[in-house]
Amino acid sequence: MSNIKSLPIVEQPRVKFITKGKDHLTDVDLLALLISSGRQNLNALELSREVLTYFNHSLLNVARSSYSELMRVK
Repeated sequence: MSNIKSLPIVEQPRVKFITKGKDHLTDVDLLALLISSGRQNLNALELSREVLTYFNHSLLNVARSSYSELMRVK
């Protein structure tokens, strides 16, 4: 796990949003901004990738999921 702040500044979701706007964010970036922090061994970007993979790469599926469904993501 690497810290998001250790990424090149242009790859950090918050910086990308502020400097380039929402249209330059990926679904992973958007979800990472909402998640804000990761969990043990995963930063917010890595956790976002895991969540999107679990929900078939669909933000709509994530949005429609219940809390218990979200908590199943490992």
